[in-house]
Amino acid sequence: MIILTMAHANSNGTKLKVKKIKGRMTVLRVLSYNEHMIYVRFFSPDIFTYDLIHNNQLFSSYLVISPSSGRSKLSKTEITEAGKLVLMGAMSTVDSLIGVKLDDKELVRAAKVLNS
Repeated sequence: MIILTMAHANSNGTKLKVKKIKGRMTVLRVLSYNEHMIYVRFFSPDIFTYDLIHNNQLFSSYLVISPSSGRSKLSKTEITEAGKLVLMGAMSTVDSLIGVKLDDKELVRAAKVLNS
């Protein structure tokens, strides 16, 4: 059992809201992208995160994905697709940090990674 505490600012950035989650953590993907290791994780029941290191700094983000209407849990397909979405965010973060402008060849490469 993992207890995760997450804090995020509201829209004006002044107050932090803390959310404690009890659930299981699943590593969805670990891969190297432009010499950066990316870790995509799923914290049951609805939080997806990525972590990466750049110049000895941790970069992390998360998404909260709710199940389809009328369902209490995410389906395997929803978990897979949400993981891909978080991975795309991590890859975009790496590209932004290192100043890469993607050409058509790189876009095709990124699409292949996401579809694997």
